[in-house]
Amino acid sequence: MQLSKRLMASALGSMALAFVGVSEAAVAINPVVSYTVALPDISESNYLMDPVGDSVFFMTVIAGLPQFDPAMGTLQRITVDINAAFEQNIGLGADIVNDDSLPHSVEFFTAFTDLELIYNGLNYGNVVGQTALLDGLDCFGGGGEACQNYAQFSDTWAESEIGGVDISAYSDYVADHFIGTGEVSALELWYVAYEIGTIADNASDIFVIHEFLLPGGNTATDYNTFTINYEYTPVPIPAAAWLFGSALVGLRVFRRDGRRA
Repeated sequence: MQLSKRLMASALGSMALAFVGVSEAAVAINPVVSYTVALPDISESNYLMDPVGDSVFFMTVIAGLPQFDPAMGTLQRITVDINAAFEQNIGLGADIVNDDSLPHSVEFFTAFTDLELIYNGLNYGNVVGQTALLDGLDCFGGGGEACQNYAQFSDTWAESEIGGVDISAYSDYVADHFIGTGEVSALELWYVAYEIGTIADNASDIFVIHEFLLPGGNTATDYNTFTINYEYTPVPIPAAAWLFGSALVGLRVFRRDGRRA
């Protein structure tokens, strides 16, 4: 009889542990699995003649990112983290001075620039945000010689928001694109400069040269990298199920022992 009581207590204890395990799993924060790849090198330039509201973009394909394996559970949310340090060179000038006896000038402007995540032609939104390309760039000249000016600057896109940018909240988001056992394909990162234009006084044939340089990344140093984070609900915890099963076995043994008594 004493043995039966011990078996009963053990079985009830196992059941309690099993229910505690299930309860903890229900309130626990969803796990996240992350994958990081190095951004490829970009070295491109655009030459614009007399731009009026023109836009230019520089694009790179992000390869090597695994899809979320559905065997792990149910995908709930996808965020990305971007770390990109780049350099831009802007050239501005005029090829023709209309009246050599008068001074001339040219000014450059753009509305904004942003970094966009593109999947299979669908724009998932402005990943990092918007910023001015340049506060201002201009050139002045006289005596018949056309003016030119040049600016070089560096910048860094780094998403500091905890958890990264939530691309699963975008209106064009399709979860199936990221679920499977292969790699995420057709994923691109675009740098875009919108509405480039110039204002000229006593000059024509205005040109703008826009060069964009992004060195290849290194995951070991987190330099120029792209990270995708999959937040998911895992499959039921095997340990809790095992404890519950052992509890039922214990109760069955207890019932048999009680009958013998």
